[in-house]
Amino acid sequence: MSVIRLRALQRLAAFIESAVPELSGVICGGQATPSHRLVFPSLAITAVRFTFYPDQATEHYAPANSTRAVFNVGRVEGTVQLRLGAATNAERYRLEQAISEAVWWADIDRPGIVLIDIPDCDGARVAFEQDADEWQDERAFDREWYSTMTCALQMPALVAKLGVETIEEIRLQLTEDLTSAAPAVDEVVIDETGLLFPVSEAPVVPTSVLYGYGVAPYGIAGYGVGV
Repeated sequence: MSVIRLRALQRLAAFIESAVPELSGVICGGQATPSHRLVFPSLAITAVRFTFYPDQATEHYAPANSTRAVFNVGRVEGTVQLRLGAATNAERYRLEQAISEAVWWADIDRPGIVLIDIPDCDGARVAFEQDADEWQDERAFDREWYSTMTCALQMPALVAKLGVETIEEIRLQLTEDLTSAAPAVDEVVIDETGLLFPVSEAPVVPTSVLYGYGVAPYGIAGYGVGV
């Protein structure tokens, strides 16, 4: 899951770089290096926090003729921070608008949402959703030239399983024996409270229905009596 998270941040960085050429080569997707803060303009995309929500495992991807299968075991939701730096307030404001228009407002059918496929992570699809409409300025000492924006990240929780065998054909053979006598069965009754009793020990249950079942080594017989 950590691999998908890193790839998702890198793919978002590549998406922004293609949409805003002015930031080409100065975007860090994932963990930014210390020297990144000394470059203007620059954009760092980092993960803030994530939560795993488990779910019933379902098959996500199983290539043919392979013993490897990938299962979706839930989803991961978290917060991602975009941290933009510029030499002047005017330059930072211009880049803020360029990122917002090219990324969050580009799709009029899905404003504020970016869907990204990650082919090298078994075709996982992740979604980035804008949290706030405006960038927040940082005013503390050396961070006065930076502004931040957060977005929500949703991605599948994929787990690979090795040594998986693929069933390609199932053959079922049935036989019957009409010459052997059926063995004796133990008859029981179920009262209205759901308790089981042998027929010889069954209590009298007025105005109710008694059902009897017999369990044989290879079959089940049953009868019902209504009162």
